[in-house]
Amino acid sequence: AVISDGIAGVIGEGGTGHMGSTGRTIHGLLVGRDHTSPLRWPAHVLYGDRMQRARLSRRGSAPPSVLAAQDAADAAVHTVVNQPVRRLATGQPPSEAVVVPSSFDLGHILRRNASHILAPLVNTSSDGELARLETVLICATHELDADAQRPPPAPAAVDVTITQQKPGQPLLITGLPARSTDPLQQGRRTDLGQQIWTLLGLDEDLSLFYVMAGSDARLAWVVPIDAGRTVRSPSVWEDMVKSILRTRLSAPRVGLACQRVCDEFGVRAASRRAAFPSAQALAHAKPARLAAALGDARVAATVGRLAHVCAHSGLYPESLRRLPSDLHLLIEDEPALLDTVEAELAWQDRIESLCHALPGLGGASSSLFLSLLGCYGTPIDQARLLNTWLADAPQAPAQRRPRADVAKLVHKAQRAAQPYSMYFSLALRLLLQGE
Repeated sequence: AVISDGIAGVIGEGGTGHMGSTGRTIHGLLVGRDHTSPLRWPAHVLYGDRMQRARLSRRGSAPPSVLAAQDAADAAVHTVVNQPVRRLATGQPPSEAVVVPSSFDLGHILRRNASHILAPLVNTSSDGELARLETVLICATHELDADAQRPPPAPAAVDVTITQQKPGQPLLITGLPARSTDPLQQGRRTDLGQQIWTLLGLDEDLSLFYVMAGSDARLAWVVPIDAGRTVRSPSVWEDMVKSILRTRLSAPRVGLACQRVCDEFGVRAASRRAAFPSAQALAHAKPARLAAALGDARVAATVGRLAHVCAHSGLYPESLRRLPSDLHLLIEDEPALLDTVEAELAWQDRIESLCHALPGLGGASSSLFLSLLGCYGTPIDQARLLNTWLADAPQAPAQRRPRADVAKLVHKAQRAAQPYSMYFSLALRLLLQGE
């Protein structure tokens, strides 16, 4: 549906960010996409540092008025992941208190993203208010140590536990390296903190989406509980593989496949639990061994080809991650906001084109993967993905819904999500799940 007066057609009615009238619309940016031209991989995708290359790739298309906001967003993430250490009772590991938005509810996010909780992630929340997520993360600097042919001063894989006592309270995180003046140790600490921020979807700026949802009676419930957050993998590579597995295998087989591939190829932490294996590890895995771990030879062949592309063909998966841009600073600046939306949708088109050129990331796999990147502007119509979202709803029915009922529910939700433009699939998921 055409959005009258741009995004103002949605947020101008009772929203806090009314932007006046403009003749521009977003609809033209969503239709008529051409993916037939030869794919040119951007330089930032082929080479570069995790955060800096992805950030620079977006600066070129951003209006000057938002460059300072992007820099501020990078600084904010760095600040939040370096909170003071909080020591617990004697005998317990040190825990760091990390401030989160006052509406952030870890337990609620975990329940709404149950299908995303795959090895090495484990939801160990209690039946009460305590929410707890355990995982094993890889220090990114370990590979640099290996290249330098010197032993790393700390384990390559780290056991991490994330706990929240009550909604809105700071997260208590155990497993981060201790503060140190050693640049290598500090680099590991910063990288692990960024992975945790990404894992919980806290590196994503949803301020514009929340302004739009706040003026929509069907989604107003989302804003007070920060329900737009998505649990994702700490690395883009891991999300790539899990998107393929979740759309090619049945739900019980997906969980088993992820656990086996971690146990078989992942680096083990002190607890002997294993992290998700790197692209390099799977690229060098024997096909029969990988097929046995995943339980499907064809899926294993696809994952193996993708691993080879990421490990040996110059594709840098982390550069595909969508970064925050402090959209709340632009809500009152109509020209800059519309320019940013246009640049964002163009970015999503580029990423979608790239996905279709990668092994296994077509169709439903592409739709799921793009949503995990924060690229929500792509239409979603794959039945398996939609059914997964329905199953993750807090009040999901115990028995499977009749196909006709599901079709009506999906059609109604798709129509309601149309005005959300670059947030289409996020709005669709929340409309399907309901309050």
